[in-house]
Amino acid sequence: EEDTTMRINKFYDFRFANKLMFDDDSIVDELPAKLRAEIVLTRYKKIVDRIPFLAGLGEDVIVSICVRFKEFAVLPQDYIVNAGDPYRELLMLTKGVARTVPPSEEAEDGTSSPRRNLKSGAAPGGASSSCKLKGLGTVIEYHQGCFFGEQSFLGLVDARAVSVRAKTYCELASLHPADIETVVEDCP
Repeated sequence: EEDTTMRINKFYDFRFANKLMFDDDSIVDELPAKLRAEIVLTRYKKIVDRIPFLAGLGEDVIVSICVRFKEFAVLPQDYIVNAGDPYRELLMLTKGVARTVPPSEEAEDGTSSPRRNLKSGAAPGGASSSCKLKGLGTVIEYHQGCFFGEQSFLGLVDARAVSVRAKTYCELASLHPADIETVVEDCP
């Protein structure tokens, strides 16, 4: 109980120190469309440009996609995703450092998650080339601007292949395939 209280306090200390105490979406929604687009592009364009299947889209399409992002924060050592999770969201790390968790480490934690076999040589979670790779197939470290979960997002796999845990305080943005259906329909 005391540990939970301490974690809640640390979470809100982090949010306050990083100016995250306000509902940014409601503030941004009040802004004129042009200014709202500038804010969205400033915040997300560099990340979106790194995602191969989104790179090269027009700014209007990027804005239409980015306003659908759902943001959330994760405390250090908390799991962002677990291997075997059926979620389909694409996850983008906007702040912090996260890393994949090898099965041996999960066993030490007492965490049990269903496992999926990875193709030989495949980087778990689809690390972008700019992400720091430590021990191919063992641990991948994700930094600001990295993304993971694209195989699930694209429907290529049914479940998460690896677990990913926050190494530091992390802020992420998620995008579900259903969130962009209208964008895809409007922009063939």
